Amino acid sequence: MPLRALSLANFRNHRTLALELPVDPAPLFISGNNGTGKTSIVEAIYLLLTQRTFRQQTLADVRTIGETYLRINGVFDADATSENIRTATLFYQDERKLLINETDDYLPVVDYMFSSPVICYSPTFETLLDDEHAARRGFLDRIAFYIDKGHLARVKNYRQLLARKRAELERDVVNLDVVSVLNEQMSVLSADISNARLQVVKGISKAVSSVSLADILMPEMDLTLSVSSLADKPLENEAEKHKLLYGCHKDLLYIRRGGKVIERFQSFGQRKAVLLFLLYHSAKYLEAHCHKPVVLLLDDFEVGLDDSRREIFADLFTDTKRQTILTGVKNIYFPESSFISL
Repeated sequence: MPLRALSLANFRNHRTLALELPVDPAPLFISGNNGTGKTSIVEAIYLLLTQRTFRQQTLADVRTIGETYLRINGVFDADATSENIRTATLFYQDERKLLINETDDYLPVVDYMFSSPVICYSPTFETLLDDEHAARRGFLDRIAFYIDKGHLARVKNYRQLLARKRAELERDVVNLDVVSVLNEQMSVLSADISNARLQVVKGISKAVSSVSLADILMPEMDLTLSVSSLADKPLENEAEKHKLLYGCHKDLLYIRRGGKVIERFQSFGQRKAVLLFLLYHSAKYLEAHCHKPVVLLLDDFEVGLDDSRREIFADLFTDTKRQTILTGVKNIYFPESSFISL
């Protein structure tokens, strides 16, 4: 859902900010020195579209210090989605409020988020390569949600049942009948969630392998998901160890090269290049399957990349099929882009 204007009030270091975003399909490059609030703009857009910040903070944390409220307002290209969303305003004072087309009951929040696929890179937001597999699973779940709106609801239901099962397993004497009932409810959810993640992994890997640039950035690279099935597992093992041992919360996402799992990258530049490449193909996968325009946010684009990699990605991200917003200190590699200087 292309964004045409953005205004902020009391969001981090932006007490007031109003930006008109270009209508033309070229990438938008937002430049400024460190500390001018480039990352905050990316974070605000991501928060407006997904209703969560990528820094794992509350709305009170991102509100400007000393202020009583924050507001993020976006104006959209209403023709880009069937929901005819013209504006969205996220307001927070004592509680969160989302107004869509200036009303609080125009559209359920989940439908609003579903209408606006967004892929984001920021140095503070690297979930796909995070050391914790929970963050990697979260990335897959977000992509799967844009394909199937019910996916995040299934994840939420599974987590609620998981919490009840954990509480039972932590008892001194575990009631296997209770665990068995919970397992029956969780088993189908677990299989559906893992299968959705598998489809995302296969789709991204297929997109990566289909282009020659993979040989330049990371030869023989692919993604694999190790699924932890809950079906037909012996309850006695979990009861004996008082631990959760099986289920989709144990799925593991790996990046491999030549069939071997990559434990670490040689440099920050290589890590960033691989991440940008995978995010680009995540966007391609979404566009092919959900048939909606994807917003691609790339914060501090040039940091850590050598000239050859910057040029490769400049070619990739100049694709006019989506709205791409980049930030950096100086725009060198996107001469045809629209430009905003902070």
